[in-house]
Formats: sequence, C-alpha cells, structure tokens
Amino acid sequence: MPVYIVYASIDRLRPAVKEEVARAISDAHRDLTGTNSFLAQVRFQEHQPGNVFLGGVCHKSESVFIHGLNRFGRPENLKRELTERIVSVVAAAMSMPTRDIWVYIDELPATQMAEYGYILPEPGKEAEWLDGLPDIDRDYMESINVREDK
Repeated sequence: MPVYIVYASIDRLRPAVKEEVARAISDAHRDLTGTNSFLAQVRFQEHQPGNVFLGGVCHKSESVFIHGLNRFGRPENLKRELTERIVSVVAAAMSMPTRDIWVYIDELPATQMAEYGYILPEPGKEAEWLDGLPDIDRDYMESINVREDK
C-alpha cells in the first residue's frame, strides 16, 4: 500500500544494497503500521553522479532522496517515527551519514489508490480487505513475500 521511490546515484545502488534498502524500508513500514510487507513497494530511480544540486550548486556528497506515498489517516507521531526510522535504516543500509538521507512522505486518500487491481482500504482495515479478495488474488499477494512478517 505504500510506495517508496529511492532516488540515488547509480554508483550507490548495487543489487545487494537495493535489496537491503528495500527490506529495511518495508520492515520499518510493516513494524510501525502493521501493514503486510507484500503490500509495500520500494522502487529505485538511479541517476548519474553530479545530478543533485543544493542552492544551485552541485552537491559534493551524493545524497539519497526517498519519496513515500502512503494512505492518509495515520497519527502524526507514527508518521514522524516512520520518517525517522526510514532515515536511520537507509543510512545504515547504504553506509552513509543520516545528513545525506532526505525523506518526504505524501499522503493520499485510500479511495485514490489501487493496488493489485483493487481500491485500497482505510488504514487498519487491511486484514478485512485482504479477506474479502478472491482467493486467487489473495494467494498471489501472500506468495510474494515468503520471508513474511516477523
């Protein structure tokens, strides 16, 4: 249900790093919201070094920008904790200082989001929503993440 797009320099995103970052973000989202990991998407957008500018000047350090899209309706303290945790886990996964991690999370009403072909439920209604799906679609979703939720 959440989508996190990670923008980073191509030299920072080796396959093992992508996997670690994707896992860390998905786990953080799951741990704090209770949403199943198979509903969290992490996408990567790579760019050439030298494509980040601050104040009109090329930024010497290669920062990482994460743009999250989530459903509206979660408490402010949870959203803050989620943002802080994403900064922390991505910095650790990418072996870089937290000052180089930028996270922006936007919210949309659940009625304006569809995944797996279905309009999303309100936060906290995921289990009901999943139970109401056709078996074939629910089984498909549940098969995606075999390491599922701790």
